[in-house]
Amino acid sequence: MGQFPANPWGLYDVHGNVSEWTCSVYDKDYGGGEQRCAEPNTSGPCVLRGGSWYGGPLWVRGAARLWTAPRLWNGDGGFRLARTFP
Repeated sequence: MGQFPANPWGLYDVHGNVSEWTCSVYDKDYGGGEQRCAEPNTSGPCVLRGGSWYGGPLWVRGAARLWTAPRLWNGDGGFRLARTFP
């Protein structure tokens, strides 16, 4: 941990841990669907962003996106906890 410089927000090691689940349905054409959360029981493919320990350099970046079924899980996908300050 902390072997590389922090990003512009002062966070270390945020890429490459797990691919991040998002709440949006995958839209291959970026038609705007990824800007809002899907309905609770959506069965379509959901978006995974960033990369994990399993992926190569191309996938370990915030702009990388993949899709997967909402109920499919494995050891390289997860979510991030975020804290906001008042």
